[in-house]
Amino acid sequence: MQINEQNYIQEIKKRNEAALVFIIDKYAGLLKSVILKHLAPYQLEVDECLDDTLLAIWLNIDAFDERKGSFKNWIAIIAKYKALDKRRSLNRYNEIHVSTIDLIEPNQEIETQTVVDDIDELLSHLSPDDQHLFKKYYVEKEKTNDLATELNLSPSAIHSRLSRGRNKLRALKTKWITRGQ
Repeated sequence: MQINEQNYIQEIKKRNEAALVFIIDKYAGLLKSVILKHLAPYQLEVDECLDDTLLAIWLNIDAFDERKGSFKNWIAIIAKYKALDKRRSLNRYNEIHVSTIDLIEPNQEIETQTVVDDIDELLSHLSPDDQHLFKKYYVEKEKTNDLATELNLSPSAIHSRLSRGRNKLRALKTKWITRGQ
């Protein structure tokens, strides 16, 4: 079927990938300019954010309601919030690494990858879903309500998973300490 102005929204709702290509061709410039406006200091992250935006459009197309506004405005809002989320995440990531570096003696060097590897090693004892949750909550400092919406869980379920994960990590810490004695 030929994708055009009249049917691309219906076709993307049917999960027709050609409709996504049509949207990219038609709106990539708009999306990229919205993202650039909010990610100006992070030029290297723009393409990744554009990909995240397109994925969000693809996954959430059923939430689009023509009666509430135009498709163009809807996707521009998605791009804006994806860019703001990415910028917030990058700012927090940079803050964590700057504060980590501040704790080290001035003559010592630290590689960012070492810190990331240490975090990944620690979180490897959790399920992949809990690893994702811990990174979003503790590293990227996402709010519980935002995580609940993203993961389709209640805020209390988010708190419960975080609590169980912390308890599991504490138990591992205790196990490691008693082994060392």
